[in-house]
Amino acid sequence: MLKDRSEVKAVIQVLINFVNFIGRINESLRLFCRFSYTFYFRSISNFSKAPGFQRKETDGLFLGSRSIYHFKKLNHVSTSYMEEHCPYRDRLHREPDFVVEYELDPCKEMRSSKPGQGMRVDFLYEGEDPTVEGIHMIWPEILCPDGSVMRDTTPGAIPTKGKANMWAFNESTRAFHALKLKVGTKGYWVRGGFHLANVVVVEIGCLKC
Repeated sequence: MLKDRSEVKAVIQVLINFVNFIGRINESLRLFCRFSYTFYFRSISNFSKAPGFQRKETDGLFLGSRSIYHFKKLNHVSTSYMEEHCPYRDRLHREPDFVVEYELDPCKEMRSSKPGQGMRVDFLYEGEDPTVEGIHMIWPEILCPDGSVMRDTTPGAIPTKGKANMWAFNESTRAFHALKLKVGTKGYWVRGGFHLANVVVVEIGCLKC
């Protein structure tokens, strides 16, 4: 029990000092977080201004033929260098599995995308449900009008219509696709469940072997 009024005042003052101390800590943390947040974004801004650093807008399609720095909050992909696409033929030491004619026809969710050479989009057969049959890791490689492999990896640089080599990277499924694919087979390029392009097979390559 407190004996007199002076002791009550002392206890109250201790409590007030404690609350003020907690408040100062909270304010310090808030200022620290604000400073860290500001410093972080300024660092990114300064980094993007460095020599040789290029900023490219895209929807985030993974452009595997070059190193990328992806920061979704700023809605851009920044690249420290623009590397030319290295043909899959040189990497895999074989011919493409098949060739398709494609036409970009993105769904609503993909209309702001800028697909480019080296993009990692999957293949879906016409009439199949991606939630049932699934999608297939068969990646496109865009061709130039003369039939050579396009080297430019700039997002959005590929033509709206054209031809592309198709590469089945999952060796365990190549036999399945060899039985299912033929000239005239239709399908789609998809990103997850999102439709990017319509395709039709025009040539069977290494997959028939």
